[in-house]
Amino acid sequence: EYAVALEALQDNCPAVNFSEIRKIIESSLGKNINEVFETIDETPIASGSISQVHKAVLKIQTNSHNNKNKKTVAVKVLKPNIRYEMFRDIKLMKLIVSYIEQHEKFKKYKLSRIIQEFEEWTAAELDLTIEAYNAGIIKKNSVKSKTLYIPEVIFSKEQLLVYEYVEGKSYTHYGANNPDEFKKHLVNVLELKDLYRKSTRLNSSH
Repeated sequence: EYAVALEALQDNCPAVNFSEIRKIIESSLGKNINEVFETIDETPIASGSISQVHKAVLKIQTNSHNNKNKKTVAVKVLKPNIRYEMFRDIKLMKLIVSYIEQHEKFKKYKLSRIIQEFEEWTAAELDLTIEAYNAGIIKKNSVKSKTLYIPEVIFSKEQLLVYEYVEGKSYTHYGANNPDEFKKHLVNVLELKDLYRKSTRLNSSH
């Protein structure tokens, strides 16, 4: 029951009205949305807890040698006020933990350390240029893979990330609807997990 509820946070959260999303896109680009995109679907193809994704067609050409296939893109946008809301909640958690840790028996759990790590993770999640950088490293490290394809990052801003659009299904789709198919694709999931771990470890060492 809890797993199903948490699963919805990945891509099935209530979406923000496109008028608000448009403001963030144009603020990030510093220009009218119609100058960059020929079309952009106002209904998101996915909506998570901190961002949502819209399918679009680029008006501008990319530096890729395969422009025709790279023209359709996925536009990931941070939801409005999400930074304020997340750090407001973290501030509240810090306050609660400060009271809890006044009791000696709770100090061994190092709750302050956990909150600090969560705050650092949140800061990284709320800067899409970091995601773009990590995605670039993962793509570079996956060039020899015969089973994985990592979408190319077209461009990124702190609140905006534009990826090459690739059709696909969430791994949860296979688990819920077709266990046998999930097992077939499990090797891809494990390979991607290993690739992500190696890439982020390499990133953190520089």
